[in-house]
Amino acid sequence: MQYDCGSIAGTIVQNYDCGRDDYYNPAPAADSYLATHWNTYDSAFMATCERIAPACGGSELWILAPPVATTAPSIGGRLRRGTRLQTNNGTWLNQPAAYVRTWQRLTRNRWVTVSATEAAHYTPTARDLGHRLRVIVAAENADGVTASVSAPTAPIAAVGTARSTTRKQRSHR
Repeated sequence: MQYDCGSIAGTIVQNYDCGRDDYYNPAPAADSYLATHWNTYDSAFMATCERIAPACGGSELWILAPPVATTAPSIGGRLRRGTRLQTNNGTWLNQPAAYVRTWQRLTRNRWVTVSATEAAHYTPTARDLGHRLRVIVAAENADGVTASVSAPTAPIAAVGTARSTTRKQRSHR
């Protein structure tokens, strides 16, 4: 089979009636041959250019653009039981409309979820003492959901100084 039509970047490979004089006409003259006989354009396997703009060489592309993290989230605040920690969502492309944060604790070399919320904060409890925390930020827009993970914190300390908690942890090892 020979194709006499040159390809157009971004369009389907097979071009129909590139000279627009044979079997393809979206608006044939009333009572003309193409108006009264089979016309490729009217085929059930074809669609209007408004519906399939990229295939007709149009500029309207249907490309999904879910959020993309360019900077990972981070955790700020004093790493002590009872002291509120804040998360920074990081930096995202593609305009996220909402964020969900999942806080996790490292327990026996496994990350365990301790809180899932839309709030940007978490207050460590007694169960978090001596454990590292991290936050997973899931960003959502109309095209999807993408998650990004913060770096783990240092171990959570008791209300006293972090040094005394660190010495206790070392003596128990």
